[in-house]
Amino acid sequence: MLALFLLFMIQLTYLTFNSIDTYHKYLDTRQSITAEGIYIGSSKQKKEDHILIDLNGEVRTFIAPAALNLHSLQWNDRVAIQYGERTMMIGSLENITFTAPTLIPIPVDSSNTDTTDIQQ
Repeated sequence: MLALFLLFMIQLTYLTFNSIDTYHKYLDTRQSITAEGIYIGSSKQKKEDHILIDLNGEVRTFIAPAALNLHSLQWNDRVAIQYGERTMMIGSLENITFTAPTLIPIPVDSSNTDTTDIQQ
């Protein structure tokens, strides 16, 4: 009888923890956070990819889904991420690249050689 009661309590505890974990994942998908930071690096821990990102001077560790292409990122790249606050699971990650605007050359009139305005 005691063994049956212990088995019931173990199953109930397992079900409770799984329900809480599922609820946290549900909250993360409904209320995700968007942030920008600097990619520091990645590592593999317990069969999960972990990403280190500097968010406003604070280095935080996030869990990356398997579908994310981490090979395209390099150290010190600026990234925009969307993640769940409770699970620290990244929903989306994109590399922010800054492109310099193209400069248009201004034609210089060679007939105007008056430089008095420039010297003042």
